[in-house]
Amino acid sequence: MKLRFALLLVLLLCIIGCGESKIPVSGSVLYNSQPLPNVNVVMIRTDGKVASAVTDSSGNFASVTTDAPGDGALAGEYKVGVTPISSVPDEQSSADSYAIPTKSPVPQSYMSAESSGLKVVVESGMAPVKLELKD
Repeated sequence: MKLRFALLLVLLLCIIGCGESKIPVSGSVLYNSQPLPNVNVVMIRTDGKVASAVTDSSGNFASVTTDAPGDGALAGEYKVGVTPISSVPDEQSSADSYAIPTKSPVPQSYMSAESSGLKVVVESGMAPVKLELKD
């Protein structure tokens, strides 16, 4: 009886502790066939789970994050939005610089996962993602 209870307890702890595993996702973002550096890639799964990454200076991303930095994304289909990292100019000359809108490097339609038309299917062993934005 004690052995059955112990096995049941171990099984229950395993089930509770075993959630969906995360899959590493990498890729690139191109705008009119040119790399799009320093933008957010926001992936929203059909159940609302979010994974995100930031492109480097070459338009590549590798550290997709769901819960902890670089932990990957849960398997499934995602709608994808691409947004600027910041609209604040790099060089601040005064407090007014924070209020000056800067032109976004990302077309408005791609800033929403709903309107972008971009989709990614995350699955084990997947190839790098190539997100292509066009005018």
